[in-house]
Amino acid sequence: MMDNAYDYILVMLLQRIDSGQSGLISEMISGVEADRQAIREAGKMTNEIDRTIEHTLSILNRASQESSAST
Repeated sequence: MMDNAYDYILVMLLQRIDSGQSGLISEMISGVEADRQAIREAGKMTNEIDRTIEHTLSILNRASQESSAST
């Protein structure tokens, strides 16, 4: 339950920041995807890192979608 609260707060904060710095969430998504690719290419990907990246992308994508829907 606590993770849901953290996710909710993060989404709200990201949307507020993105409203002042348009495109920030998209840039963050691109950066996380690039990091994931670099980690895979370096052979350093673990299940824990992969889950962390997936959760991060989930939060960022949710913030991006909800931000787009409100504009």
